[in-house]
This record gives sequence, structure tokens and C-alpha cells, in this order.
Amino acid sequence: MPEFRNAMYYSGREEVFIQPILTEDGTVGGDKFAVRASSYYNGDYYAHHSFQYFEGTNCAISKNSAPTTSDPYYYTMYFPKGAKLYSITHRNRSQYMGMAKDLELQGSNDDSHWTTLTTYQNINDTANEMWTVYIPSAKQGWYRYYRYKITSTNGKTYAAIGFLTINGIWRNPETIEIPLYTRTSDPELLTENNEELVDRYYDSHGTYTLTLSSDKYLDVEIAGAGGGGSGAAQKAGDKSAGGGSGGRGALINSIIYVPAGTYQIVVGEGGAGSPGVYGNGSDCDSKPGSKGGTSSFFGIEAQGGDGGTKAHSVSYGAYGGSPGTSYGLGGIGGAGGASYNYTNEAANGKKGQDGWVIIKNLTNNTAPVVHSRRNVYGAYSNKNNSFASSINCKVPKKSYSTKYYKETAWTQPTLTANGTLGGSSFAVSASTQASTSYMPWMAFDGTDTKYWKAGAGSGHLIFYNPNPLKVTKISYKNWTVYPILVAVYGSHNNNVWIPIKIVRNTNYTSKAFWDIDLSSNTEFYNYYKVEVRCMTSDKAHCTELAITATQLITGTVSDYTKAVVEYDRLLLRQLTAGSYRFTSTGNITFTVPKGVKVIYVQAGSYNSSRSQSQSVVNTETGNTWCSAVMWDNGGSETVDWVTSTVNNYIKVNSGETYSLKVSSSSMASLPLISWDYNINNQPPVYDERKIKE
Repeated sequence: MPEFRNAMYYSGREEVFIQPILTEDGTVGGDKFAVRASSYYNGDYYAHHSFQYFEGTNCAISKNSAPTTSDPYYYTMYFPKGAKLYSITHRNRSQYMGMAKDLELQGSNDDSHWTTLTTYQNINDTANEMWTVYIPSAKQGWYRYYRYKITSTNGKTYAAIGFLTINGIWRNPETIEIPLYTRTSDPELLTENNEELVDRYYDSHGTYTLTLSSDKYLDVEIAGAGGGGSGAAQKAGDKSAGGGSGGRGALINSIIYVPAGTYQIVVGEGGAGSPGVYGNGSDCDSKPGSKGGTSSFFGIEAQGGDGGTKAHSVSYGAYGGSPGTSYGLGGIGGAGGASYNYTNEAANGKKGQDGWVIIKNLTNNTAPVVHSRRNVYGAYSNKNNSFASSINCKVPKKSYSTKYYKETAWTQPTLTANGTLGGSSFAVSASTQASTSYMPWMAFDGTDTKYWKAGAGSGHLIFYNPNPLKVTKISYKNWTVYPILVAVYGSHNNNVWIPIKIVRNTNYTSKAFWDIDLSSNTEFYNYYKVEVRCMTSDKAHCTELAITATQLITGTVSDYTKAVVEYDRLLLRQLTAGSYRFTSTGNITFTVPKGVKVIYVQAGSYNSSRSQSQSVVNTETGNTWCSAVMWDNGGSETVDWVTSTVNNYIKVNSGETYSLKVSSSSMASLPLISWDYNINNQPPVYDERKIKE
């Protein structure tokens, strides 16, 4: 197994929920925020309409009758990694009210067992008016599912859900990749703020329980079981064919927040192999291997690999089985039965490897210490770096410097041009502008004679200052139209944006100021984004932005407000799917994209029936990354041509260049290397399981 040169730690950060503008309901139970309703009035009133850009008819739930206590309507909001909500504000529809009246807001973590958080009776049925459902502090908690149970309406045979604004925090499902691990062979070096993890390994199939006495962040690795291999098939007096091997199970790694309680752990059983078959003079088929069992914990499932396909023997030839589909680096599939006579045990397909569940307890924000037989891996991060996780430690004997900053007053300049973001002076930009008559600087010119107007319905303004600002208030001046929702973000680099607050405007007066209170913001950012997410009409407008802030300037060891230890700067990186198809054979090189740690190497497609072969070999190690071969198993029929294809998941080092030899004869296409989000946005596998280099 290769060394972890730059292992990764992943975290889902708790942050202000900035609700998306939805164009579809999405999948409740998936990896993104989604909504659903128990029924719909018709196709013009879907659940996601309550999270769209403009005011409209929003969602309407109906069964052609009004809801009752015994036959309620339901409206569900799903947060993949959980959310803690404080309140939900409703804006009534503009017409044909029929708003939900008697409501019960419930929370759940499994979409099955529901806890009542609060009840509310809405008596406000005026067009475009707002009302808010507050969750009592004693009932506020982390739930993945929130739903309204609606038992009556204000006078209609349907329940309308207007435009919704959610006030709360969530664990952003966007995986955050943070380089945290450094390698050392000396455990004595890993003492500062470190605490050895209490690891729990479940690697034998069965059902287990885990009881947590308190809420915890857990580093979880869940592997599905391998599929079973298929047995061989042989007809008496004719050739034998080997069975297909089982596929590998999925491997899922995640950092999750688990409330105190008792939870079930399921470890999938390896799929059974099928026996070899002897035809005794008759044509015969073996049976495919069984699919590996699914492993699960806390609603996260890793499916098992598929069983190998059957072998086939007939009077004019024999045809081997194919490998079952693999879904990742989980349990290894069982071997297929060898092409041998039925009296030998080797003809039987083998059982797949059981799955496993590994749970690591992240306590008190201490650094993970991972033992890998001879080596110890410790983590480090910068507590003052907003791109880093909450883990707060450094590796001793590593050199760090300290910079000193002083907090001082700041006065907003008056602009006559946009300026340059990242330059030496205050500057602004916008997502779009309707024309040169509506430039972003016009929202910072100190007058209401000119204003910024976006080129689209939504839009944002960005302002930059060379010295980091701690903004505590933004005063927003309407034009003749006004925004409904505004979200504010901060950034250190104009790339990674940290949500700060989402607010609803209640001042509808033309050319009037209203305040966005950011007193809870304690961070200094060089960049701020003010995003207009919903307008009453027309496109996004802003007449003027007035900023209240202090700035950080360079200080000294004897005169400073803030001291920052300059640890390694840790940037967030979100991987996207990608692929590379070889364009030639021979000795070539392949450079792994930054951040990619696992690739899938797949042989090209076969041509028509003829002898052909293909392979990719790592010339440094001699390991085969993929192979394919087609040959004539005897006879003149098309069915006599037999194929054997081996594709692999390969562990690689991010950014490293590999020397490869590509061989291909008569194949229709060359091999393909691919990588995707699911494989690579995961923590590393720490133990010594066999992974090809």
C-alpha cells in the first residue's frame, strides 16, 4: 500500500442555511436539499414553488377535499446532513389564499418517527402578508427531515404553502476537502492537543447496536460485502468454462453528527458462490453468484457487489462467466470457479468477503491520530483559517510564524468606477448588469440618482477591501422595486464563500434604507457578497449600500488586537467528475488531477469476433491496471468467441505522474480512466487492506 503523502480529512461545516432557488422538488433522502408534498392540487403547484425566485402561486396541496385531523396534508423539507431550525417565515400567496391554518411542525431523522416541535394556528389570510412559525428553544435540535402536518385551511378545499424563508443552521452537504495529515514514524512528535481515537471495528456479518451517551461527530467507514463467484460449467467430453468472479462492494466514508441514543449497525454478508456444474453429456449452465449484502449505519448504506455471471457449456463450446459489477473499494468479491472438471473443489465459486463498518470517535475537536502498523498519522489545521475544520492543533517541531494585526476604524469610500477586485483599493463588481447605465459602482456613489440593476432576475454585488473588514451592518436602499430575500457571504479569496446571514426585507418603501444586522459576524473578510435572491418584480436592484465595519491593519507584538499563527493555508476544493481516454499505445504517462485519489480504469470496447487483447500496466510496479481479451474457444460459430475483462479501482496519489504501458490489438477503442465525486470526496482508507497501486 502506498504511503499517505497528503491524506485528507473531510468535514461538513455547520453554517447559516442559505436556501436555494429550486427548479424541482428534488429527491428526499438524496444528497441535496429537497422538498415534497403529500399531494398536489395540479401540476402548477409543486412543493418547490415555495422556494422559487418570484412570488407566485407557490405550492398547493389537495386531495379534492380540505385536510382534517384524521386525514392531514404533509409538506416536507429535507436536509441531507441535518439542520437546526429556529423559525420559518411564510409570505402569503398573492391571490386565492386558502392558506394552511392549523399546523403542526415536526422533526425526524429517519422520515418515519416524528417529534412534534410546535403547533401554530395561522389567522393571517391577507395577500402577500407574512407570518412566522417559531420553534421553542427547548425543542430546537438537529433533524434531517422537517414537515408540516396540516389539519385545516382558511376556507379552501386545498392548503396553500406560500413563499418560505427558513431561519436556522445546517451541515452543508457539499463535501469539504481539507489537507490535514502529515506523516511521521515517531509517536512522540504527536502529543500536542492530540487524543487517540477510540475505534470500533465491525467486520463480521450481522446486526450490532451502538449506544452513544452524548451527541458526537463520528468518522464512519461503511463497506458493502463482496459478491459471490459463479461456479464453472463442463459438459462431458467437451470443454470447461470458468465462472465469473464477484464484484466489490461500495465503500462510503463520511463525517457525520449523531445525537445521543442507540443505533443499529448492519454488516452485510458476502454473497454465496454457486457450485460448479457437470453436464454428464447434456448442455449445462452454472448459476450466478449471489449479490453481497448491504452494510449500513445511521441511514447510510453501502451496497454489496454483484455476483459473477454464470458459465455456459454446450456441444459446440464453453463460455466463461463475467465479473459481477463492483461499486467501490468495499468487500472483495469471491473468485469464480476454475475451468476444471466437476470433481475438483476449485470448480465451485467462492463466497465474497463480508462488509465492514468502522466508527471513529472525534472527541472534543481533537486531532485524529491514526495508527497504520508502523506509522502514525497526525492532523493539523489553522484555527484562524476559515477554510479549515474545527479541529484545532498543529504538529510539533513544525515551524510556524505569527503575524500581528490591529483593529481600527474604517470609512467607506465614495466610488465613481468599479475598481479592481484584489487590488490596492476598495472595489466592487456584480454578477451582471442590465447595461452600462446600471454599473455596480452606482450602488456605492452616495446618491440615489443612479443605481445598480442586474441583467437577470436574481444577482449579487461584491465589495472588496485590501485590509480585511469585519462588517457588522449593511444598510440597503430600495429602488422603486425592492428585494424580498437578501443573503450575505464572506470570503478570503473571492472563491470560497462562507454564508453569514439571510434576511427578509420588510420595508417596501421606494428609495428607503433598511438594515441587514451582521452583529454576529466576528470574522474579518477581504470580500463580501450581497446576493439578491427574490424580488417583488423586475430584476435585482440596489440604489445604495452603506457599510458599517472595522478593518485589520498590520500591528506589532506590543500593539495588536489579533495574533494569527500562520499555519499552512488550507483551501476548500470540490471535485467534479472527469475522465481521460488514451489516444495511443506504447509507453506513456498519466498525471492524476489534483485532489483525485481513486481512479477507475476500464478497458476499451471489443470489436467483432476476432482475436484481440488490451492492457494497461504500471511500469514502475508491474501491476496491471486493466485488461481485456477475446479468443476463439473452438468451433466456427459466433458464440464460440469468449471474452475476459478486468477493470479496477486504483489507489493513486493526487497530482502524481505515472509511467504506463498501453497495449492494444484489434480492440474497437482504447482504455478509459475516470474519476468521480463519490469515489474521491472521501477520507482515505487507513488500514492495510490490499489496494492496487
